[in-house]
Amino acid sequence: MAGPVGIAILAFAVLMAAVRPSLGQAVRVDRIELLDVGLYRGERAGQMGAPGSVAGNINRLTSVTFYERTTRVPARTGVRFGVRFDLIGEPARAVVPLRAIWRFPAPGLRDPRGGKVYTESIEDFSSPIGEPRQRGYGFDNDWELVPGDWTLEILHGQSRLLTQTFTVYRP
Repeated sequence: MAGPVGIAILAFAVLMAAVRPSLGQAVRVDRIELLDVGLYRGERAGQMGAPGSVAGNINRLTSVTFYERTTRVPARTGVRFGVRFDLIGEPARAVVPLRAIWRFPAPGLRDPRGGKVYTESIEDFSSPIGEPRQRGYGFDNDWELVPGDWTLEILHGQSRLLTQTFTVYRP
């Protein structure tokens, strides 16, 4: 096995050993480790469709920086709040489907353009195990500024991995 064919076989075996955990091993999700909670800033890098969300899409952000660790959120347009987390499980870097649900306080968010009232916003997304990710909400419109308890839940299938409540207040 010393010739070029032997080297190619050895290289292939090494490659398969490296990717095997993600191909053959069952994915196990244990929990979410909360890394940051509070107010953050980020650069808007576009939008993605999210039919269950308030706007029907979500903003994609880059350069996200948490600048205040808090669960109290001022009701002001431009304010963004949420969590940064690490998904704990096996194998590392396996991509896992998750669902984020924001539950809004009564009477909900009323979009003046059509009169629809939202009591929750749902986003399905994927997250790799062991790589920090962020989920949050940004006040883009005055009609979203509803004081009270806003709760974020992150689920994997029927398992609730995170529940985080923020108190939105009028400054």
